[in-house]
Amino acid sequence: MRWTNPPLPWREFERKLSAPPAPSAIPGSSPSTTPSPPRAAAEPAPRPPAPRPPAPRDRIAEARKAVPYAELHVHSHFSFLDGASSPDALYTKAAELGLAGIALTDHDGFYGAAAFAAAADAAAETAAAEAADRAAASAGEAEAAAANAADASRTAAAALPLTVYGAELSLGLDAPQLGVADPAGTHLLALARGPAGYHRLSGAITEAQLAGGEKGRPVYDLEALAGAADGSWAILTGCRKGAVRRALARASTREAGETAALAELDRLIALFGRENVHVELTHHGHPGDDPMNDRLLALAAARGLPAVATGNVHYATAAQAPSRSRWRRCAPDAASTSSTPTCPRAAPPTCAAAPPCSAGSPAPPTRSPAPCRLPRSSPSRCGPPAPGSRSSTCPRGTRR
Repeated sequence: MRWTNPPLPWREFERKLSAPPAPSAIPGSSPSTTPSPPRAAAEPAPRPPAPRPPAPRDRIAEARKAVPYAELHVHSHFSFLDGASSPDALYTKAAELGLAGIALTDHDGFYGAAAFAAAADAAAETAAAEAADRAAASAGEAEAAAANAADASRTAAAALPLTVYGAELSLGLDAPQLGVADPAGTHLLALARGPAGYHRLSGAITEAQLAGGEKGRPVYDLEALAGAADGSWAILTGCRKGAVRRALARASTREAGETAALAELDRLIALFGRENVHVELTHHGHPGDDPMNDRLLALAAARGLPAVATGNVHYATAAQAPSRSRWRRCAPDAASTSSTPTCPRAAPPTCAAAPPCSAGSPAPPTRSPAPCRLPRSSPSRCGPPAPGSRSSTCPRGTRR
């Protein structure tokens, strides 16, 4: 099996699977003397009718029968140039899927916490009202109907996902991350335990934002974070930018990577406590996901730590995935000093018939949004021509 297999049309794939087996030779006859009977071209087997998808409430009931799952790593569109969905859309989708809980973990802040809580409250009220109406309609007497409606309301509200509040902290930033899709530094995922953990985490983020001295560049001290947590946060090792996974990926040998990753893990254990550290596993269907998760599981077993599976979610539905990819492509270099807007609302025109773009001067201001910056090796989209010039120009970079 290789990653470069040629594409196989579905019709051909189905024909190969549906073709009947070759007829066996007649008993007592020689394969060399017995002619094979002519065989008509195999007709594709008729497809069985596709089952009707279950109603949303049936899907929730089916999901509840499975192993409970809470998604603990979720970014909303308040993680700029990273998440693509609103907090209420994420919670609504979690309720539709029957999740046991969902955490909102935007970058360095609780910007979406209010909308997240409002979405959970609205979903609880709607579910309780619908359950009460169904229970009242099925009951006979008034007293029994009221009792059944109250029980049904409580049951419906309890079946909704629990809300968890946290943040993905950006450690070691060397510059503001405004308008940068993948800034430098490492990530640490912290989940608040109860109101006390929320207050401590929000206070630590506020201190870091003030210490940075400029917007978009919080400055954290890991030892200070451990003191602020005081056991009220659950710490996840994070995504590919977490210190543990980064140590595994950047080492020159497997042994060196495991040694460095264990050192990072031991540091988290020493600071936040063994009972508060969890090794995060994420699988997005990439070729390297299985080996990486195997190595992370081995590290967790070596230190006696629990492993937590997350989706590292950045959008509520697959239809929103292109939006996130487009935003990340539109991000500028960290060293860019241009004031051109980052992402246009509509795709800019291509410059196929225009002369080569000049990378040395910014595009002049126009009423239409300026185009995103593309790699210098392929300047396929250009800004409008400068006054008095026939050649178009491409901006060196963009920044919010």
